[in-house]
Amino acid sequence: MHIVVCIKYIPDPEAAFSMFRIDEPAKKVIPASGLKHVVSPFDEQAIEAALRLRENHAGTRITVVTLGNELSRNALKHGLAMGADDGVLLDDRALDAGDSYTTALTLTATLKKLGAVDLVLTGRQAPKSW
Repeated sequence: MHIVVCIKYIPDPEAAFSMFRIDEPAKKVIPASGLKHVVSPFDEQAIEAALRLRENHAGTRITVVTLGNELSRNALKHGLAMGADDGVLLDDRALDAGDSYTTALTLTATLKKLGAVDLVLTGRQAPKSW
């Protein structure tokens, strides 16, 4: 079995509200520079679910996939440290301003390139890109 887990590297959700500011004209939340980033806790739960499935299904391979910049490579390292077998970083400047439709198309194309995928796990939600 091949399980793919989609993960996202986000500003630490435990950070104080004072670490963010609102850009009202752009309708965007701006995190303070130097704010610690982490793998989304929802996505960590998805990785854990994949690991539990692997315990019951010998030969299961787990691939973590993230869309982001070079900083997102840390998310892949975290997923691999948790026990995933492979990691895929989708880093393309053309995707920086992408919306959820663009993200879905990119993930779909990636899944096709990965070949036979039996299960795709995601976290509960992902914040709009910072």
